[in-house]
Amino acid sequence: MRACPCCAEIFPDHFQRCPAGGAALQAVEDPMLGRTIGGRYRIISRLGVGGMSEVYLARHVLIGRLVAVKCLLPSLIRDPAHRDRFMREARAINRVHHENIVEVTDFGESDDGLIYMVMEYVPGEPLDRVMQKTPFPPLRGLNIARQMASALARAHQMGVIHRDLKPGNALLMRRKGVSDFVKLLDFGIAKVVDAPSITMGEQVFGTPGYIAPEYVRGTKVDARSDLYSLGVILYEMVTGELPYRYEYPGDLLAAAATEPAVPLRERMEDVHPLLEALVLRCIEKEPSERFRDAFHLVEELDAVRVALGDSVGDRYSDQQDGEDERGAASDDSQARLIDPEITRSVRPQRARSVETAPGRGQTLVVDAKDTEPMLRAGAETDSASPETDSASMLFGSAGLRAWYGVTDGYERLDRLRERLRQSGLERSAREKTKRRIRRAESIATEIESLLTDSEEREERVEALLREQKAVQSTWGQRLDEAAGKLSHVRGVAERVNAERRVAFDAREAALTEAHRQGVPDGEADSLLWRLSALEQKLKDAEGEIERLTQTAAELQLKLEHEQLRVERALQREVEASGLQLTRIQGRAADMRAILSELEVQFERGGM
Repeated sequence: MRACPCCAEIFPDHFQRCPAGGAALQAVEDPMLGRTIGGRYRIISRLGVGGMSEVYLARHVLIGRLVAVKCLLPSLIRDPAHRDRFMREARAINRVHHENIVEVTDFGESDDGLIYMVMEYVPGEPLDRVMQKTPFPPLRGLNIARQMASALARAHQMGVIHRDLKPGNALLMRRKGVSDFVKLLDFGIAKVVDAPSITMGEQVFGTPGYIAPEYVRGTKVDARSDLYSLGVILYEMVTGELPYRYEYPGDLLAAAATEPAVPLRERMEDVHPLLEALVLRCIEKEPSERFRDAFHLVEELDAVRVALGDSVGDRYSDQQDGEDERGAASDDSQARLIDPEITRSVRPQRARSVETAPGRGQTLVVDAKDTEPMLRAGAETDSASPETDSASMLFGSAGLRAWYGVTDGYERLDRLRERLRQSGLERSAREKTKRRIRRAESIATEIESLLTDSEEREERVEALLREQKAVQSTWGQRLDEAAGKLSHVRGVAERVNAERRVAFDAREAALTEAHRQGVPDGEADSLLWRLSALEQKLKDAEGEIERLTQTAAELQLKLEHEQLRVERALQREVEASGLQLTRIQGRAADMRAILSELEVQFERGGM
């Protein structure tokens, strides 16, 4: 493969100069650059490499859509635990489907054993980098936390616990004119509730400062552990500090398990009491003292936003001074992707003459906000946005003809015919030579037919992708509504039950006092009526809980069924499309081989 030293785009070996600027192309060393993954995604640059995986920027070969491709390192491919963990991340994200979770569109294993997943390209900025300008205005922090809680609510409902929620695992992007649109990523250590564990022994997962006390104590971990992590993030967003006093980063683990959190009012003079109460409840030491689930947290976040003067239903947009219409993402972060396993940031490998060096986003210093080495992986290019650069000419049917040398083959075939005509050998050429020319022409016709079929198949793939999004949106929203109502009614039942216990204790005390004084049970009787009314209310709530539980279960089954139906159809089309494109590549190589033989034969005069 060859690379342009100006625009950093990758081209096949038969290209000598960049089609855009005309610069001479140079050889590249990374064998992944220019490779087509899954038959459809061409690697154009490396974003970063870490202890477990590499992340590449790629484009769909037919439609030019940018994607991020995460590949398990070759040295780990034979390790079953690493393979399972990598594939579990892909399945976990693919199972959830939520607008605030980075989407996995494809994953699998190539013929030569490469383990990969294809993710949506997110032109965003990591939250931990944005938080260097903290504290945020409270409404901005609440808006970001609300989106993260909404994503967690869906994930938890689908049986997926993140287990490593932290600012580095959230991207902020501008979407539909609104800044601070959140995308959660890295479910690499996520736990699928109904799946067997693949971990060995008692391990502490997560990042110090954000992991819940139950991780440290070795007690049961559930979805409320993610709520703790989100509470810490919200605390840090609005105060600029973590909720514990500590001297060394290593102290954070012990502090989370043993030390009380510093009240927000000690770090924010004008903090709203409802905001402080919400944050402190999230980071309670005991899970039972936190919000009962993420839907409950979403409900309370909305209530606090209203109390602070926000209009719930409109996402809060805090346009910072100096930001352009792309919001928080700066020019050099348009191809940024975060992976907490990654330990160094590299520039895209353009050519041998271009030095590979740490990117500007690299963070290797362990400090209060960054308790493990992680990558802010940036594809820092000097060219325009990869969405619009001139190298996009290498995608689509015309692009595939150019990439696979078909267009060049047509030109070579025309030149051979012309040279035969001009030399007067056209009629006297050997029959074997004529057969070879006809064979090359036949292959060219076959390639054109395959390209047409590939375009039609890709249209079907795109239609299925649209159907998949519609399924996820429709049934996912219905599931969220039912699960949210269920959470609300459970809260009602908890409050009624608490009132019932108080009324019961009060009646017992009234009966005891009446018997002691030898007077009628008047007050106790009135409390009996109150107790009876509360018991009926509790019974009604329990009936509603049973009904909504059944409804949520049915909707979840429906969502999973519809997802599976579309995914199977999509998988068939994608596999067929990949095979079709591989066949085009092979036939193009056959045509070029025939033409090369003919050119050598002509030069030797053996026509």
